[in-house]
Amino acid sequence: KKITLAAAQLQEYKGTFYSVELDTKYKLSVNDSALLVKIPRNDEIKLSPFIKDLFNGDFTILFSRDKKNKISGFYLTTGRVRNLYFEKLKNQ
Repeated sequence: KKITLAAAQLQEYKGTFYSVELDTKYKLSVNDSALLVKIPRNDEIKLSPFIKDLFNGDFTILFSRDKKNKISGFYLTTGRVRNLYFEKLKNQ
């Protein structure tokens, strides 16, 4: 069963994430009780929590955590791309 997260719980997922392969940044923000991803030259996409640290939208994002249990990045999967890594930029 899908989970729901309050806006406060979504806060830890926001930030700016960078992909070396694509040389691009995705910005994640929270609006009401939704996680939004902003991709350069595209409209924001709403992501819905599915299970812990996994969100679905036009694609799937699986967040990774460091040893302190903080979000360190995410893996993006779409129809053509599997597990493309984005690193969370510091101070974001």
